[in-house]
Amino acid sequence: MTMGKIKVKARLSPGSSILLLLLLLVQSLRGIPVKAAPVPDSIQSSFNKLAGRYHSGLISDSDYLNQCCHYTSALLASGVFLSDRELSQQLRLFRTIAWGGERYKGFKNRYYTMLANQAQMAGRGGAMLYYAEKLESMDRQNNYPPIAALAVKADFYRERKAYNKVKKIYQEQKAHFATMPEDSRIEAKNLVQAMIYLEKTNEAISKLQDTATSAEIYALMDRIAGAIKSRNSKDPVYEAYAAYCMARALNYYAVAGKNIPLREEAILQLGQLQQKPGIPETLKAYAAQTFIEMKIAYYADMQQADSLSYWLDAYESRPNTGTDYDTRDYIKSKRAKACLLNGDTAAGLALLYESAELAEKSRGEMLQDIDGMLYAHAHAEEKELELAVSAGKVKQRTMLVVLVCCLSACILIGLQAYFYRSRKVLRKRIRQLGNTVDLQVGLLEEFKLIARQEEQQRISRELHDEWSPGLASALHQAGFIAQDTRDESIKPALDRLKEQLNYTYNSLRNFSHRLYHVQDGVADHLFENRIRDIINQAFPSSHFTKKVLIADGTMMYINLDARIELLRMLQELLINIIRHAAAKEVAVLLYEENGSVTLNITDNGKGFDVQDSLSWLDGKGMGLPSVKARSEALKGILTIESGKGGTSVTVVFPATLHSLSH
Repeated sequence: MTMGKIKVKARLSPGSSILLLLLLLVQSLRGIPVKAAPVPDSIQSSFNKLAGRYHSGLISDSDYLNQCCHYTSALLASGVFLSDRELSQQLRLFRTIAWGGERYKGFKNRYYTMLANQAQMAGRGGAMLYYAEKLESMDRQNNYPPIAALAVKADFYRERKAYNKVKKIYQEQKAHFATMPEDSRIEAKNLVQAMIYLEKTNEAISKLQDTATSAEIYALMDRIAGAIKSRNSKDPVYEAYAAYCMARALNYYAVAGKNIPLREEAILQLGQLQQKPGIPETLKAYAAQTFIEMKIAYYADMQQADSLSYWLDAYESRPNTGTDYDTRDYIKSKRAKACLLNGDTAAGLALLYESAELAEKSRGEMLQDIDGMLYAHAHAEEKELELAVSAGKVKQRTMLVVLVCCLSACILIGLQAYFYRSRKVLRKRIRQLGNTVDLQVGLLEEFKLIARQEEQQRISRELHDEWSPGLASALHQAGFIAQDTRDESIKPALDRLKEQLNYTYNSLRNFSHRLYHVQDGVADHLFENRIRDIINQAFPSSHFTKKVLIADGTMMYINLDARIELLRMLQELLINIIRHAAAKEVAVLLYEENGSVTLNITDNGKGFDVQDSLSWLDGKGMGLPSVKARSEALKGILTIESGKGGTSVTVVFPATLHSLSH
């Protein structure tokens, strides 16, 4: 089986390593155990010791970078992974060196490869795909075909059964791979990396039953394997990995074409690979794992129940067989098939039901991961918008400060300093008064109290309306039974039952009543405190005399919307007092009378001409026009009285029962 040569020049990133390539094989094997935990002290200590040796001058930059790669690879090979944040923290020195100059730019590729492998082992598909795209971007900037990134992407889409996407990526990139066997500049380890990608791609292609493309990929892998053998005469490791990939690819091709002899040949090749001398123990373990999985799939398709059960036992007895949902689903489904082949329909259906439950749990975990990714994406977008808005505000404020500074240079220093200080104090007080964050926090606290009270009242109503009648009925029935029975031996027991039911009924009613009224007045008290806090913020100094009188029970006649408008009106009126009145005494009165709520604010400031103000009271600005608009929104009446002795502003609006109190 041959392919025409396509003359396209290709070069691979020189920073790749076979220890990193090995990690791409791990996820493709079912059942490798993974341990999720915070960074253990031993791992933290190992990274710290490595950094200490580097800072002490015992190892060079390149030695430190290579040892970090080897240690991180060893962690994954032993089934230990760290979160993205944890690994990034451990690799901060690695990143500093790799990004420190052109000399170590190849290690930038390794940095993202380590992060991608960690995310892949942990099942964090979104993070893995992100790091794969970073790898692809870096390789394209250096005119390298992005093989490492392609392998990660292929594995990502293959696990999610997006086989057409895997095929599309291969169709776009196959011209690069077709030239690799004849390109003498490409090293054997890079050819092995290409074979890993092609083997993963062939697995996805086999699921599509595309035998033509599967045969094409297998033929290309055969050519690459020959190139590896010719360029690597001393070290048999690369050749062994190539043989491993070829056996897996042959099996996928045979499954797609339903070719039994080729499947048997693939199984035989894997069995022989385990017996070859000089094979790394890790690869030998992977080959043994894959060998058993091929046997299971083969005997399942051949409908040989006894052989299938034998190899399933062998699979479960392996010490590194995983306990995750996917692995257990795989075992249950194969056990079910063995039972059905043996005619044990009941056991087979039971196992299929367990398999379906495990598959649903696995799907649930995936949906949780997706929800987490979407949440993180939305959160990042929101933060980006907030930063953009903040940057615009900072820019505007900076320009304002520069303008003020330029104008202040034209005015006498002493006078300008005095007025600047006065404006600064006023702005601070107004900004504190108009702090919407505090207002929103107060409203949220009130919402929380409302929700808590409503839930308690709902529970109270359920206890009162649903459980109490049932207990009362049981109490009456027990009384009827005690009266009608002629058996004197059970009458004492019935009397005790009546007493217990009566005690339970009364306790339940009392509890429901206490629960219904437990939070009365808490939210009202909180809102009253909010009014006092606003006044204290507006007039923080002890030089001011502040009087606040809120009549008992007034809050129950002010609903949530009216409370918000009330706070806004109070805010505007206090700002007017600060800006214009120069008052030393402020009094706030709030009460309910005859179905109306009255808010009165009085100060002893210099006052103003109310008649002159009527012309602009209907305007659209802030201050009194805003107070008038808000009072009208409450269907209220605004009254203003002012003179030399001060100003009195009164707002009267209809009372509305608050849902928390009623």
